[in-house]
Amino acid sequence: MGLYRNIACFAVTLLSLTTLVADSGSSVTDKHCKTCKPPIPITHVPCKIVKPGKYCVDTNLCYKGCEVAIEVRASNVSINFNNHSLTLKNPKATAIHAKDIFELTIENDKLSFDEPLDNVSGSLIHLEHVNKATLDNLYLHNAAVGVKLEHCSDIHIVRSQIRDCNRANIFARPADGIVVDNCNFYNETVDQLAVAGLYFDEVENCRITDSQFCNSDIFARKVKGFIVDRVESVVKDSNYIYAMCQLGAADTEIPARECIIKNSTFISHPANEQASCVLLSHAEGVLVDGCTARNDASMSSIFAIGGESGANTKNVKIVNSIFAGPAAFNIGIEAPEGVVHSGIEISNCVLEEAYMANLVFQGPGMMIGCAVKNNTIQTGAGDGIMAEENTLQGCSFLGNLIANNCNRAIYLSSGCVDNMVADNKVFRNGDDIINDGSHNLLDDNTEFNNDLECVPSSTAKKHDPSKRIHGAKGKSS
Repeated sequence: MGLYRNIACFAVTLLSLTTLVADSGSSVTDKHCKTCKPPIPITHVPCKIVKPGKYCVDTNLCYKGCEVAIEVRASNVSINFNNHSLTLKNPKATAIHAKDIFELTIENDKLSFDEPLDNVSGSLIHLEHVNKATLDNLYLHNAAVGVKLEHCSDIHIVRSQIRDCNRANIFARPADGIVVDNCNFYNETVDQLAVAGLYFDEVENCRITDSQFCNSDIFARKVKGFIVDRVESVVKDSNYIYAMCQLGAADTEIPARECIIKNSTFISHPANEQASCVLLSHAEGVLVDGCTARNDASMSSIFAIGGESGANTKNVKIVNSIFAGPAAFNIGIEAPEGVVHSGIEISNCVLEEAYMANLVFQGPGMMIGCAVKNNTIQTGAGDGIMAEENTLQGCSFLGNLIANNCNRAIYLSSGCVDNMVADNKVFRNGDDIINDGSHNLLDDNTEFNNDLECVPSSTAKKHDPSKRIHGAKGKSS
């Protein structure tokens, strides 16, 4: 009997404890709801926010002044446009400006200038010395600069569309910790882009993911920890002359460092004869993995390292990617006078349909310690691999399948020294492996039926070293 009494007492105690917890939780929730404040309405501009809180735009706004429509000078501020718009009439104006704050959110709908700007200073969102900001579900249109970031950190730009900006869709210098995710960048023509689509200078820890570009580009000038992942980029304007994604600039002492471009697609059609899909102008420690690039440029490389004014680039891995012409070169590695590129690896890639050479090494500078291995290099109207005079030293070409190219399978010009060409399968090219260099080791290559007589397309040309074919036209500032 005593045992049952104890059990009953325990049950009553447990039931009481459960009821107390439920009541306590309910009372806390009710109290919390009662203390929530409704959003503070923004009904007109100009407007200056000097207190923390949630702000909501409850009507379409128009600003005719030449300064700032909404000035934010308080931290912990959220501005919800609630599907309303802010239109600027003056080309020198700024839609939203925030300075010396933290924890800012701007979301839900459209900021724009009334008419397209002609290369002037107007920005839609300008953040200075801001830490932790989120720009979400915005439509930014017709600005000189869509989003301008100066001395900012931990900035997230997500689910937004930035269109027709004549200087830059996003301009960041300097900044740390930028995330651009699920965004769309579109420009009607590239004549608008005086600077770049997305311009990053003195930026660390930047990630661009799941975003689309049309007639826009990425220029990462001085960056560290820069990642491009699952990006789709298309150029349709034939006036476009720069790379769709450029890492580093030749006029900087500091290279782009610790960069990754992966799972992305770059298509340039039709293209200007100088345009490349990707350009590493001055870079160190770069991985390109799982990308596809195609370019119809007549005088350029789809993927370029160096370029006509490039600086030393080293420790680059290009793997598991596809590069297809009909461009002059699929991958062009060019070292200007006095420049030395080193540690460049190209492996498990497909290079096809270039009309001068699928892979070219151009001087007068040098490439040292490079490796080309386990690639498929095929169906080009010119050489499979071609190295100009005095360009290669200590490089290796191992285990590649080189087939159906109209000219030489591999050509090492005079002055290419101490290189290894081994275990390659070479067949149905216009000629075999041609070694005009010295101290090069050719070992265990399989060569047969290299007497292909093909009729190249009307655009195909034999490579003439006397005519400099620059890898790409790079941006410098």
